[in-house]
Amino acid sequence: TGRALTVSEGIEERFGIAPGSDFADWLALVHPDDRPAVEAAFARMLEHDEPFDVTSRIVRPADGRDVWLRNRAQRVGDRVIGTFLDVTEQVELERRLTLAQQIAHIGTWEWVVATSELEWTDEVYRMHGLDPEDGPITYEGYLERIHPDDRRVFAETVEVALVSVEAFESEHRVVWPDGTERILRAQGRAAIGAHGE
Repeated sequence: TGRALTVSEGIEERFGIAPGSDFADWLALVHPDDRPAVEAAFARMLEHDEPFDVTSRIVRPADGRDVWLRNRAQRVGDRVIGTFLDVTEQVELERRLTLAQQIAHIGTWEWVVATSELEWTDEVYRMHGLDPEDGPITYEGYLERIHPDDRRVFAETVEVALVSVEAFESEHRVVWPDGTERILRAQGRAAIGAHGE
C-alpha cells in the first residue's frame, strides 16, 4: 500500500490536509495524545483488513485549533479509501452534557435486553461508586448492586414495564463496593426495536 494521499477538494482548506501529502504528513497533524491509537488502528487495517473507524483530534496548522474528526477507511486492493467527518460540534455537545450531568448528578443509561448489557454515561458509574474504566455491566450485575431489601420490587417494576412497553420509575438503594449506601431514582421507558426486540 502506498503512502501518498489523494484528498477531495476542500479538505486542505478545512482540515489542513494538503493534496500530495503522505501518511506521515497526515499523522503529524493528529493530536499527540491520540496518535498512538490512530497508528495502531491503521496498522490493524493494513495487516488484518480490519475496518478503520477512529475518532481523534487533529491540530489544524492554520490556527492551531483542535478539530475532532471521525476517520473511516477500508483497504481496497493496494489502496485505502476513506472519509473524514468533522464531529467537533458533536464532541463539544457531549462534553457539555457530561459536565451538566456531573453538576446535577444526573446520568443516562440504556439497557439492551437481548444482550443484557447496560450502557451508562460516566455519571451513572460515579453514582454507583464505580469508575467508567471498570467496563460494561450487565442487568444481572446491576441487580446485585441494589440493596437486597429493594431488589425484588425493582426487578418486578422493570418486568412490568417490559411486558406493557410502558415507562417506569423506581427509587431504590444501591450499595457501593465500599459498603456505602445511596438512594437513587431511576426512570425509564421500554421501547421495541426495529426488529421487534
